[in-house]
Amino acid sequence: MSKEGQKGFTLIELMVAFVILVIILNGFMYGLAVYLEYELRTRIKNEASRMLKDIAGYFEGMTYKATSEFDIKAVFDSKKCVNVTVGTSTVTLCEFEYSDPISQTILDSDGDGVADFYDPYDGSNPSFKSNPRAVAGWLTVYPASSGSGCTVDSPGGSPGTVNFQCVKAVAGTNIFSSVTVSKIIDDYGRELGKAFGITVWYFEPKTDKYVSIKSVVFKEKI
Repeated sequence: MSKEGQKGFTLIELMVAFVILVIILNGFMYGLAVYLEYELRTRIKNEASRMLKDIAGYFEGMTYKATSEFDIKAVFDSKKCVNVTVGTSTVTLCEFEYSDPISQTILDSDGDGVADFYDPYDGSNPSFKSNPRAVAGWLTVYPASSGSGCTVDSPGGSPGTVNFQCVKAVAGTNIFSSVTVSKIIDDYGRELGKAFGITVWYFEPKTDKYVSIKSVVFKEKI
């Protein structure tokens, strides 16, 4: 049988095919990396949401007598809640979050645009990526100096306890949680209840962006 007219691949053709294959693989690997990064961010966000829900449930199920075990910092002591008209709606705003509820000026002692009641850091939050446990003094429950436990400030300086973790790790990223406590009073100084400000936060992988979610639980004095 004659082999005349049959041709193999030339070196140039092989090189072109190789270049095309590399381009395809690069596109595939980039897409895979983007997907994995998105999946990681989603996992962290979902775990942060679960932490927030669990901590809120802990305080919702607590008796009012048990709330006396949590220290109230001076900045949140004896605050009032007032009704404020916004447009055609009336909303209730409280002094523990607003230094002036009428003008809706938030209580923001470090000037970073985050109300202290939901702010775990005294200063620019992204700056604490390198030292995430250096939290603000106005917190009552906050991550311990090491491990996953919580430090709980109680009246008189005695340490308190909670049954939730303040730090959880997801694929090498730590998620933190903290709680602030405010006493709510009426116009005559009588205690009406307490508010627990819960913040869960983390620093996003790669970007180091500060991300937080928050909630508040009100406990009426009965």
